[in-house]
Amino acid sequence: MIGVLGGSAWQNLGLVPHPETKKVTRNLEDARLAIDAAASLIEHLKPRVDETERRELDTLLANLRLNFVEQQAKSEQPG
Repeated sequence: MIGVLGGSAWQNLGLVPHPETKKVTRNLEDARLAIDAAASLIEHLKPRVDETERRELDTLLANLRLNFVEQQAKSEQPG
């Protein structure tokens, strides 16, 4: 499920094409929803996974959040 949410976030950030349409679109509201849902799920899973998986999940979440901030800044730039 985290993979699905992460994939949805990357697509909605406009960083990867949609697998069916092959089009790249940006929808930051949907990206935020997918990232928040993944974060919630990750928090619930952390006590049940080993340290390596915990680090991988934290890295995924950090990358999604950083890219969200970057894409949000780009959308706010004039022009």
